[in-house]
Amino acid sequence: MKTTTPFKSNDRITLNMERNFSKILIVKINGTFEVKGKLVDRASLPRTSAGKLTLEWDALAHSG
Repeated sequence: MKTTTPFKSNDRITLNMERNFSKILIVKINGTFEVKGKLVDRASLPRTSAGKLTLEWDALAHSG
């Protein structure tokens, strides 16, 4: 699980792609403490040869 909070300066998260996971839950908490979540399949993430992948909240799609 990764989170974005109102205390961060942006809505980016960084994933370690060398870890084993099939889905990732990304949770966003805004300034009024409303909580939103997105469950994303690893297969739907962009391919990268680097060990890390940085994503923007708005660029992520929901998956099941």
